[in-house]
Amino acid sequence: MSGSSSVTVPGASGSTVTVAPGTGDVLGLAQSISALLHSINGSGGLQVTADSVPGPIPSRPAFTGTESVSEIVLSGAGPFNSSVPAGYNFVVNTSSAPATLSGSNVDFVGGTIGASYSVSGNSTVAATGGDNTVSASGNYLLSFGPGNNSINANGSGTIATGAGNSTIVASGSNDVIGIGNGGNANVSLSAANSVIYMGAGSLSADVTGTGDSVGLYTGPASVTLGGSGEKVFANTGPSTIVASGSGNVIGLYSGSAVITLGNNDTVFGNTGASSIVAAGTGDAIGLYSGPSTITISGSGDAVYANSGAVSILASGGGTDTINLYTGPAAITASGSTSLLVGGDTGSLTFVGGSGNSTVLGTGAAGTSLFGSAGGGITYIGAGAVSFSVGAGNETLTGSVGPSTFTFSKLTGGGTDVIGGFNSQDTAILSGYGQSAAAAALASAVTSGGSTTLTLSDNTKITFLNESASALTGHITST
Repeated sequence: MSGSSSVTVPGASGSTVTVAPGTGDVLGLAQSISALLHSINGSGGLQVTADSVPGPIPSRPAFTGTESVSEIVLSGAGPFNSSVPAGYNFVVNTSSAPATLSGSNVDFVGGTIGASYSVSGNSTVAATGGDNTVSASGNYLLSFGPGNNSINANGSGTIATGAGNSTIVASGSNDVIGIGNGGNANVSLSAANSVIYMGAGSLSADVTGTGDSVGLYTGPASVTLGGSGEKVFANTGPSTIVASGSGNVIGLYSGSAVITLGNNDTVFGNTGASSIVAAGTGDAIGLYSGPSTITISGSGDAVYANSGAVSILASGGGTDTINLYTGPAAITASGSTSLLVGGDTGSLTFVGGSGNSTVLGTGAAGTSLFGSAGGGITYIGAGAVSFSVGAGNETLTGSVGPSTFTFSKLTGGGTDVIGGFNSQDTAILSGYGQSAAAAALASAVTSGGSTTLTLSDNTKITFLNESASALTGHITST
């Protein structure tokens, strides 16, 4: 949250000191500390020391009476460049010049001028504004108002920035880093089990720890995951995410996303458009209704697509699995990749590579399969299926339902094998002339129960477990 009322603290001799009129740090810590100090002061337990002399901060005076908590108020032109002596619990900085302050087990409340703080132990920095530089170790609570801030934290705690540009380096563990609305941040997180969340501003995060979580909202974000077991949840803002580690989980909502995966990563897509590169092994990608473009250059990857349109290029050398539902899909297997493709009611266009691929489907919305040199495509399922034979040597296997196998003279000259040809199927010899079918059947050679046709360009087509007579009436030419 952002405090919007004046922050005042008890001053010396019963006075009141205004730290920040009308502004506040993101978490409202200054106001919380203000309320606490007023309460302690009201019971007679607060010792207040005023210091307006530049230079070292004086030692805390001895407590008198019921005093048990000490506050020092720094004011005047300053600057104050000092380590806070032991014994002070709270330091209120209202000086008009940037100060350099350090302390252990102390809570700082800063004004709108900005300062440099170095804290350790159990400490708090509540900076209501200005440009601040903070170095923190131990357990800390760091909160900032409008301004440009540089934070280096090596411990455990909370860091919250406001409007402005912030640079954060966190190398401890169990940190919570919040980027306020309107704030832009560059975060380097090597801490473990930590959280980053952002608002409407922009975020650039390099996350190299383990078990960290990053929450994105409406602002644009660029996130690099170099560790393992990291999680990113993106909302409506555009995001670019590069996962070079392993075992990471990325969840998407309606914002567009460009993602590169490492090994054994998982992506859940929703309604937003996504472009995903699965460069490692063992990645799992689940998509919903948003359009997606996927490149698989690793192996052992799996894609699950629902109703959104999907375009997939599989260029690795291993075996990958693709499951489709109602959305239209265009899949290309490049190189020696072998794919297992499961289709449902959505249309499918599949281009095979030099590997052997299997397509399972219903053919309900139309399935078109294109072979490539050296590869094989086996279709298992029902519905009308169209096979187009490419250049080179291929093996194509049909299944239940009417299949059409098209051989074009433009890509002829190869040796092709057709399996699963049945009485519902048709082979089309395109570009060979109207008499080519009759000529090929007349010169057909049957051996071992299979029949081979030789075309005018020396293309050879072998129909497994089919006689020449069974092919008659099922071969046409144009």
